[in-house]
Amino acid sequence: MFMNTKRLMGILVGCFVTVLLSLSVTLVSAQTISAEDEYRASLLNLIVLLQAQIAELQLQLASQTNVDTSIVLDTIGGTTVAAYTVDGGEISGQTRREYQAYLDRLLAVMPDQYDEHIDEFIIFTGGNNDISAYVETKTPYVNNWTYGVRASEVAEDPDSAASTELMVHEFAHIFSLDQVFRINDIVRTCHSFLAEKICYGNESYIGDFIETFWSSQLLDELQATQINQEMDQTDFYDRYQSQFVSEYAATDPAEDFAESFVWYVYDRSVPRNSIAQQKVAFFDQSSYLQGLAATIREEID
Repeated sequence: MFMNTKRLMGILVGCFVTVLLSLSVTLVSAQTISAEDEYRASLLNLIVLLQAQIAELQLQLASQTNVDTSIVLDTIGGTTVAAYTVDGGEISGQTRREYQAYLDRLLAVMPDQYDEHIDEFIIFTGGNNDISAYVETKTPYVNNWTYGVRASEVAEDPDSAASTELMVHEFAHIFSLDQVFRINDIVRTCHSFLAEKICYGNESYIGDFIETFWSSQLLDELQATQINQEMDQTDFYDRYQSQFVSEYAATDPAEDFAESFVWYVYDRSVPRNSIAQQKVAFFDQSSYLQGLAATIREEID
């Protein structure tokens, strides 16, 4: 979309120049043949229209950014449709109305203290269709986050239950990783499955969650499932279904944390005396986590 917009602008500029040349020829011809005032007026109107379209495209190009390659987007094989900077909760420059509407809903769902974390908004398509949205922080970490969402998601009503739940899930990634980076709860060694991403300590919420609910044996089996394909992901979930609130939670400890938070916010029932129930109850241990959930509930209820 970014390159196509540039190309379109070039075409319009070319058309603008062509029209000017044509107008010059026409005026000279008109002097020797006849006065074609009406035709000349239509050409002048066309020039004004082209100027307006060029100005609009310039604003769109100014608002879009040449974003550094997104590791997440590369991993899922997605393609950027549009990328914008976010300042004060607003997309910089002109953009499609539905993009701003989606961002407005996202910031309404997130507790206010996290609104300024979102400084880049990406619309993507293609790649792994199981991924509807993602969040990604910059390096070095300075509270700057990218929120990426699939174009088909933006086309839906951002106030819908499904869209709102997705936002709550992604927010769980933001606040949990924000804490990890702020308190530097990163250790040198950990299970190889986690080492490919982050070796969490146990001082952060997510680090404590993983240490409590993810044994080395469980991580071994998940790793074997995803790398060696000894069994598929559905088989892994079926084997340990009582430990997870959803099948997606079984794909990664960080997704397990985020999905469990979603269940906690929505106060959904889980089997009694199950590990899944313990995971949802995990968020009752902290008044801060309780406060985040309560703030979100006020917005979505």
